[in-house]
Formats: sequence, structure tokens, C-alpha cells
Amino acid sequence: LLYLSAIAHALLKDKKAFSEVKIRGFREGNDTKPILVVILNSKDKRTKGFQIRIFPVIAADEFDQSKLGPTKGNLKAHKITAGTTQRKATPRYNCTILEDAYLKRHLQILHAAASQSKGFIQACQLFKIWLRRRGMTGAPDSFNGFLMSLLVAHLINMNQVNRNSSAKQIFNKTINFIVKNDFGKEGMILRDSPNVDGSTNANSVAALLAAHVAHHDVVLLDSTGYLNVASRVSLDAYHELRHQAKLTQKCLKKDHGSTVNSFDPLFLGS
Repeated sequence: LLYLSAIAHALLKDKKAFSEVKIRGFREGNDTKPILVVILNSKDKRTKGFQIRIFPVIAADEFDQSKLGPTKGNLKAHKITAGTTQRKATPRYNCTILEDAYLKRHLQILHAAASQSKGFIQACQLFKIWLRRRGMTGAPDSFNGFLMSLLVAHLINMNQVNRNSSAKQIFNKTINFIVKNDFGKEGMILRDSPNVDGSTNANSVAALLAAHVAHHDVVLLDSTGYLNVASRVSLDAYHELRHQAKLTQKCLKKDHGSTVNSFDPLFLGS
């Protein structure tokens, strides 16, 4: 927070370039992940109000990732019994550290998917609208556009969605995938490619997946096997996501997927 405050103070000196500089949580209701939001000072309608969001991160190798697994304890206050060196597991705290360490890597995965799939960006935009229309973007424990984008990228990387698919086709297949798979009971590993298991071998990743399922309500494990990108998602919020996906699936079947009668109405409303 102090680091961001220093950057904000420096940027505020340039009144001509920026109309506003503020620190806020990366999601509404979550101040544990502060980011810097810079609003350009422009009279041009194309750039007026344009925002730049600055996320502080750490190097991926800053900490030993094996010490940040779901069964590891990294808070001194969380000792199991007084007078012992053994600590309670701190899976959510560990994930918050790994989020900062792997953010660049995840953005590179999204960028690669956007480069390979012509409908990826528009599909992600559709999902952001879909989530917002159903009130699932305001709560800090719900799915957000970033998680949905990683899920879509996974389906593309695993060839479960054709790279030449349109945004509508990608949206439909992702909705069906959400309905069919239970990330709460079984968890899932987000792959970078169909032939790569990440930095650990398949058995190790499977063991880490089981450990995450035991410590989190919902598990979408990145390919390293250590970070559950859905660690903040509650079981209730996940059930709501699947419920809305099932309703959407039914709607998409109307009139054989007619754009006017079944697809477009999904994105209308307040």
C-alpha cells in the first residue's frame, strides 16, 4: 500500500496527463489486494475517462513455491498449540502470495489464447456482461471475468474449443462445460497445453489437487499445481454460477440456438 501511495503521489504531480489517481481494491469489497487506478486527462472522446490499472506483483521465484502449498502454514499466529513450532495450514494466505507471483504468467496465457483464437476476446467480453447481468461481479467471493477468461483459455489450450470458433460458439461450449463439471467436489487443473503438466510431474499435481480440494470450496488449479485461482470463491457463489449456467443452457436450446430469441436476451437487462 505504501509503495502504491508513493507512485500515486508522483503521478498526481502531472495534472496535464492525469485527471485522477486513486487506490482501490482489485474487486469491490476486497481491500486486501490494492491496485492503482489512473484516469487520463483527455478532451478526446475516444480516450476521455480511459483508465490504466497498475497491479503490484512480485517475481515468480521470489518465494519457494513448495512452501506455499495448501497444507503449509506461513503465519506465526496460526500455531496448532502454544509452545510448538507446528503451524496450522494457511491455504488462502498462501494463494494470495502466489496470485501476485503468477499474475504475469497468467496474463501471458490469456494473451497467447487471444493470439491463437479469433473469438477469444469477444467471448471473454460476453462472459463479463453475463456475470454482471446476474449480479455476480460485485461480491468478493464470486467468479469474475479474469477467472472466466482463464477457464476459456484452458478449453482452447486443451483443444476442447476449436481455435476458429466464434465468440458465440466459445460461450456456448464454456457454459456446457460449467454445467457438466463440478469444480467444488473434484476440482480441476487449468492446463497450458494438452501435453504439459506444468513444473511438477503428473502424480505431484494430482496430489496437490486433492490437497486443495480438502482446503478450498472451489478449485481451479493452475498448471504449477500450487495456486488455486478460485481460492476466494465460496461454495454458495459457485452454486449460483452453476445454477445460472443451467438456466442459460436451457435458454440456448430454444429455437435451436436462435441468436435473436435465445442468445441475445441473455445479455439484456440491468
